[in-house]
Amino acid sequence: MNKPMKIKQLLLFLTAVFSIIACEKDLYEDAIQQNQDKQINIKQISLEKFNSKMRQMKNKPDLERFMVSSKNSSLQSRAESTSEFEIVTSDIKEITQGNYTSYTMYLKTPDTTSNIYNITIEEIDGYSSFFITKYIPTTYWLENKDQPFDGEIITYRESNTNSSGANTLQEYLDLINGELYAGGAGGGGSLSLTGTSSGTSWSSGLGGSPIYPQNCNGTVKTDYILEPHACVNGHMPGVSCEFLNPSYPEYNPSNGPYYELTPYYTCVPNTTSNGNTSGSGDTSGGNTLGGGGSGSGTGTGSGGTSTGAVTGSITTIVDEPTSIPTKKPCVSLNEALATDKQNLNYYINDLVTKHQQSVKNEVSYSFEKVPQYDTITDAYTAFGNFSASYKNGGPTSVAIEIGNRWYSSIHLHPKDQEEASGIFSWQDLRTFANAYNEVTEDLKSEVSMILVAPNPLNFNDYNVYALKVKDISLLSQAVANEWNSSKWRNITNEKKRLEAIQESLGLDYVANKNNLAQFFLQKFSNYGISLFQLQNNQWKELVLNNTTNQLEEKPCNN
Repeated sequence: MNKPMKIKQLLLFLTAVFSIIACEKDLYEDAIQQNQDKQINIKQISLEKFNSKMRQMKNKPDLERFMVSSKNSSLQSRAESTSEFEIVTSDIKEITQGNYTSYTMYLKTPDTTSNIYNITIEEIDGYSSFFITKYIPTTYWLENKDQPFDGEIITYRESNTNSSGANTLQEYLDLINGELYAGGAGGGGSLSLTGTSSGTSWSSGLGGSPIYPQNCNGTVKTDYILEPHACVNGHMPGVSCEFLNPSYPEYNPSNGPYYELTPYYTCVPNTTSNGNTSGSGDTSGGNTLGGGGSGSGTGTGSGGTSTGAVTGSITTIVDEPTSIPTKKPCVSLNEALATDKQNLNYYINDLVTKHQQSVKNEVSYSFEKVPQYDTITDAYTAFGNFSASYKNGGPTSVAIEIGNRWYSSIHLHPKDQEEASGIFSWQDLRTFANAYNEVTEDLKSEVSMILVAPNPLNFNDYNVYALKVKDISLLSQAVANEWNSSKWRNITNEKKRLEAIQESLGLDYVANKNNLAQFFLQKFSNYGISLFQLQNNQWKELVLNNTTNQLEEKPCNN
């Protein structure tokens, strides 16, 4: 009689133990998930990737006409603009935490010489808003930019983070511009940020109080809230109003709708930021501040809090871009071979050996470059550390790494593919365009794709070719045009469409095997690329004669 009772008690005990273990497991998994949600990642992204993400945003601000992009690996260009404000897009910092993402860029203003302005576009659950941050640095920080920012920070933002209107940003900037000429913002105190040696970011909730916190045990941050005010007839800014139309008898701009900058003050305790998490592919050093925290508070103001509105903001300072020296294609290709630099000859020779061994599959090396800090010069070296990633592929394809710091690649076309594999494929060109678009600005002039391919007139022989970008806009557009061409539109399966494009080009290569390099340049003359060939350890550029359209060689003598 006691034995069944003991078994029953044992079962109850085991059930309780398993329940406790299950609860602990759930709590553990919840804790991991919460920790992941709080994780802050900061990385630099390309303009192309930012534009792609902007296209997916709801309620996105009208920013395009203020944006100044870099072109063809050259120094930062400043386009003609009627505005005194320009958004510089050569350095875009993406910060993510959970379902929150922000993108911060340098904002050129009439006040740029003395202060730093950033514009931050933020998104949560597909809804977007933006704010402008003004950094007033101390003399100490200007002389020690490798240290966490020291100075005053002022933020300008909309009260309703989901308000719309094509002219909102211009009116926003006009108000700031007026404030600049009026002598700058007042109040707010000095906010000194402290953090780890690699830098600081800060977070802010849209809120605070319009009353200055006199008894703040710390420092005070000032957020200027852009508040819309209706005219006497209820028209909000951005809406047609008779008081603003000179053809109406009621015309009187002083009675029209307007925006007002209202200061909100937040007391920031004197605490040290401890978040400093970088995402993969980050660039280090220079004037980039890492780290972070999470925002709190609720969006308030005349518009209230909108559905999907951002209630906490995370940003990082982006200083004025420094001039990035560019290299001519021949120079960068020669440096790639130099034994005291990248020594890519070692990897080229390895693929030549595999060609001679008649390997059946494509193989590749991809190269990543990470700047290395030099304590003697107090600067980051031009080449620094670079690493190689080796991949085995199939008979007609192989993976190539692309991303922020992946600047070059070498791959092999097996001789079994015969004439069709004697030079770069269309998919090679598409991958090359993606690699250039993904890499950071300081490495764009280094980007190359090198190929070891069988000689179509003698498969036991080989050629070594390299691609460089002349015009990325032409290359990207040409790739997109071919992919979306009416010739392939009925092939909805992407894999089969790519196979059709490759097969068609392969037939052209076979038909033109006697002058394959010349045909390649003629075929892809509108792709914005340069073609080089390596012979006897010397690069030469292959070009078409402007008159005869025949192939010519231009040795790379630097």
